[in-house]
Parts: sequence; structure tokens; C-alpha cells
Amino acid sequence: MTADRAEGPRSAAGEPTVPADGPDAPGDMIATLTVTPGQSLGELAATLATFPDDLVFAAAFGDETIVMVYGTPGTPLPVETMLAVVTASLGNWD
Repeated sequence: MTADRAEGPRSAAGEPTVPADGPDAPGDMIATLTVTPGQSLGELAATLATFPDDLVFAAAFGDETIVMVYGTPGTPLPVETMLAVVTASLGNWD
């Protein structure tokens, strides 16, 4: 399970990040949560606990491996931005 957060210079997973509306939009955030088959509810809960409480669910992508996207309330997330974040979250698979 991975969680990638787009705020500040690095995500919770240590990956480089980009604010939701570009590098000059402090406070806006996109966070992704990737869930794969075989992961436990405990792992899911532990990862979600690292997310700020004020994020809201925005979209889900995938079929067997699911990537859930969360964003700052009141900040529209363009589909292109969400797809870029989802793609980046899946890029480190072997």
C-alpha cells in the first residue's frame, strides 16, 4: 500500500510532490492511496491515518489495484491533474 501526498517538497512515502494547482499554490493538496489485493484493513487504516483530516474523496481509478484520490475541500481537481497524480503513484512498480 502506498500513499502519495502532493504538498511540500516530499510525500509521506518520500517521493517528490507537486501542489494541486502547481508549485505556487500552498495549502492545496492532492493525496493518493493505492490499494492492492491482499492488503489488510489495518494497513489501509494506518495509511489513511497519515492523511490530513480535512481532505475529501475526489475519485477512484483502477479495477484490481485501486488508486483513490483525495483533495482539498473547495479546490476543483481537473481530470488531467488527477490522472497525472495517479500515473505518478503507479510509476515505481517493478
